[in-house]
Amino acid sequence: MTRHPELNVDICIDDQRQDLVTEGIDLALRVGTLSDSGTVARRIGCWPLALAASPSYLQAMGTPQVPGDLLSHRLISNTVSGTKLCSFRRGGHVESIRLTSRLTISINEVCIAAAVAGSGIVYTGILALRRELDDGSLVQVLPD
Repeated sequence: MTRHPELNVDICIDDQRQDLVTEGIDLALRVGTLSDSGTVARRIGCWPLALAASPSYLQAMGTPQVPGDLLSHRLISNTVSGTKLCSFRRGGHVESIRLTSRLTISINEVCIAAAVAGSGIVYTGILALRRELDDGSLVQVLPD
């Protein structure tokens, strides 16, 4: 904007997917799989996913030891990750399970706050969890 003082920028930060053409959006940064569309897309990075829960939740409900254990836990996700088939790799073994969220929230920061409050295991990008993992308010589940 400094180099182009006549340029006006309108930034919309929203976890919902917009129709870029209808809403007049020139550029969007999205996390997740791009649905089949007529838009031009380029991958600019990778957003590794992780599972994390509060120490109090894990103390009360137990810590999952294998991916199948997640089926008996309360999962929290944002509308981007939602219900999906997830593959977990440990060594040469791959286990795929369908994760279904008990609590789905449209704003990722609120998903993380719900996990900190002990509402379940959050399923989101590990970079979004960095502060809570560093301060101990969340513990990574199945880190390997």
